[in-house]
Amino acid sequence: MDRGAHIGAHLPFSSPRIGVDIQEHPMPIDFGLYLITDRHQCAPGHTLLSVVKAALRGGVRGVQLREKDLSPRELLEYARQLRMLTRDYKAMLLINDRTDIALAAEADGVHLTEQSMDVPTVR
Repeated sequence: MDRGAHIGAHLPFSSPRIGVDIQEHPMPIDFGLYLITDRHQCAPGHTLLSVVKAALRGGVRGVQLREKDLSPRELLEYARQLRMLTRDYKAMLLINDRTDIALAAEADGVHLTEQSMDVPTVR
């Protein structure tokens, strides 16, 4: 599998850019501007949610939740909050390497790495 491949949790589609199957999605898929989260990089006085909201207002149409140091419960809470925000802005939400969290939060997909489960198992 390609390093950094994305796979739709609910809707696998085909894209030569990322090399995995993805089905059609009702929202336009545009990863020309794509945000990967890291709450430790937020400026003082800003939260992860406020930064993501500002990015969405600025035109970001894809958000990848990538907070590797959170417990599953904390990650799910962020995922659910980001799902609400991304829906409001008609943007896609991907969860980094956690298919269970992606499904529970009703995310659009999951980002897989070379160390992740294989694509057929995730599907």
